[in-house]
Amino acid sequence: MAIYEGKVKIRLHPVKGITLSKGGEDAKFTASDADAILDTMVKAADQHNCGIDRWALYIPELAAKMSDADKQVSVANVKAYMDGSREPVLTRGKYDPRIVLASPVKVVKQSKIIDIA
Repeated sequence: MAIYEGKVKIRLHPVKGITLSKGGEDAKFTASDADAILDTMVKAADQHNCGIDRWALYIPELAAKMSDADKQVSVANVKAYMDGSREPVLTRGKYDPRIVLASPVKVVKQSKIIDIA
């Protein structure tokens, strides 16, 4: 999961709902603003009575329950997973940036190298 390097825009798409796209100089959000990006996406979806593009926001547990026909994630479902136990991260998607809302992964590296001296 590679962190997105660059700026992003939050947009309202007529079919996708709230989505993310690569931003230019006028964009204000970067990878360090992942919490603010997620909050802004949820507020905008509430304000415009739409969902969030399923490819702009990835929640592993929710994605497993969604069918292939679902194009948007409802705001109620997103709020249910915003309980503080998951950490939003801005990553590179296949075409555009996306937010991943998942539990932090603890990596324990076990080396086969033994220090002698």
